[in-house]
Order: sequence, then structure tokens, then C-alpha cells
Amino acid sequence: MLQAIRDKTTGWIAYAIIFLISVPFALWGINSYLGGGEVAPAATVDGQEITMRDFDRAYANYRQRLAQVFGGTIPAGFGDDDLFKNQALTQLIDQLVLRQYTQKQRYRIGDQQLGELIRADPAFQTDGRFEQSVYQSQLASQGYSSLGYEQQFRQNQTMAQIQRAIEATAFTFPECKRQFASLSSQTRKIRLLTRSIDIGAYTPDESEIEAYYAANANRYRTAEQIRIDYLEVTLEGIKTLIEVDEDLILDRYQQFRDSFTSTESRTASHILFTLDEGASDEASDQVRVRLVELREQIVASDDFASLAREFSQDPGSAADGGNLGEIEPG
Repeated sequence: MLQAIRDKTTGWIAYAIIFLISVPFALWGINSYLGGGEVAPAATVDGQEITMRDFDRAYANYRQRLAQVFGGTIPAGFGDDDLFKNQALTQLIDQLVLRQYTQKQRYRIGDQQLGELIRADPAFQTDGRFEQSVYQSQLASQGYSSLGYEQQFRQNQTMAQIQRAIEATAFTFPECKRQFASLSSQTRKIRLLTRSIDIGAYTPDESEIEAYYAANANRYRTAEQIRIDYLEVTLEGIKTLIEVDEDLILDRYQQFRDSFTSTESRTASHILFTLDEGASDEASDQVRVRLVELREQIVASDDFASLAREFSQDPGSAADGGNLGEIEPG
């Protein structure tokens, strides 16, 4: 049949048929170049993609670690590929979330510290000493370049900083330990008695159902509940747990006495009478008499400021009741 079509199709008709057939193949080929090469990421975390290449490598490493745990071969009933892939992808997502957080918080591993950590890894040592040849061979066996491994190792150590910080500051109350130990060690013995009943043998009517419900209404109610977990730490509560003896207080005072004391100061006021230079004894006696009289008024009235404003001849302090302000030693 094809030979018959070839024999009868000649001239411009043949070229037109060939052109019409070529156009779809040409367009299909162009489309494969333009859009067919994109590969969807394995996951996207906060706008950052986990590529299929990274996922495949993580999955292969995950299976390799499992195989090493079981002596070289993963048991048949331990799990399937879908389970292993989900676990490997979950680990990648957790690592990416933690890496994004450490980057935002500006955790860093310097070049010198990175080199020290790599040289201290026993996997790259021979007889306790770092060997460059062992380092290169180990990376090559795992499909890493030196630059790629050091970049990933830097990221892992950066994330380990915050993990170690959390672990180092975690604490557990003794009561929580006791509760956990008691709950985890509890056992129960259960005895079961099975009785078969014929449900269809008896059919209650609506009035019986309502009467039974009214008589047992409390069985169908659940009391309101609320669960609150909190830890209250107050200064007053801490004070009650601390006993401080007098010797300790005195010793602390002697150490920091300068911070508990201030420079001595006095507030002074005066009433000033003036005498001209070369004044006579009579003039001095008159001023002395006035002072004695004024002192008696002060003692009697206990109003020094009013008397100072009235009689003091000091132009700077008279209007302020004779106040000279605070005076310190020296």
C-alpha cells in the first residue's frame, strides 16, 4: 500500500505532503527543548527548593546507613522504599528549616574551626593523624568533592551549634523524672469476660428511652475541663528559699561599702549682719546685741527663714530665707 502511494504521489503534491508531516515533528521537538527539561523539586521550604538530585543522594545515604546498622543488608520486613523515601525527605526538610533559622540568626563556623573539625574526624585519620589521601578517597567513595563536602560539613556544624545550645540548657525537674519513670514502668493485667446478647430480642419504645435517659442524665454529661501547664517563678518565691546569715551580709557590705555610701553633705542657712571696715567698738557692740536679740526670737518662734528674709543683710541668700545650699567636705 505504501509503495502504491509512493508511485502515484509525485510532483508538488508530494512536497506538500512532506511539508505538512514535517511541521508537527519540528514543533514537537522544539517544545521538548523549551519545556521538557524542567524537573519538579522534591520539596519547597520557605521558597527554597530541595532538588531531586539532593533527595536521591540523601535517600541513597539513608539506605546505606540502615544497611550498615543491620550488618550490610536491610531486612525484608523492616520497611519499603516509600517509607524510606518519606523518612529521607523528612530529614532533608528538617535540616533545611534548621539551616534557614541558623542563617537568619547569623550562626557561623570559621575556616580555621572548620579545618580543625575535619582533621579531628577519625574517618580521615591513620594512626591518629590526619591523612590527605584518606580524606580524598573517603570523599570520592561518597561522591563528594572537597569543596562540596566542606560546604555541607560547615552547614551541619553550624546547625549543631544551636542543637548543642538547646541540649546544654535543657533541664528536668526531679518530680517529672519520677513521674516518667513510674509511668513508663507501669504494667496492667486485664481479664475479659465476653457475653453474647441478642439485640433483636428486645426493642424499647420512645417513652422507655426518654425515661432511662432522664434517670441517667449525668452519665451522658462531661464536666468542663481545662488543662494549664505553667511554671511561675517570682522574686518573692525565690527569696523564701534563700537563707542569708548576718556574717555573709556583713562581709558583702564590707566588699561593696563604697556603693552603699555617699559623700556627707550639710544644708546651711545664715543671717548676715555687716560692719564697715574700721567700725568702732560701739558699732560692733550694737550688732552683737542685735544678734542676741534675734537669736532669742529664733528660739521663740522657730521660724529662721522668715527672720532671715527680714533682717539678713546678705543680698544672695536673704530672699531665700538665708539658705546657702548643700555644703560638702573640702
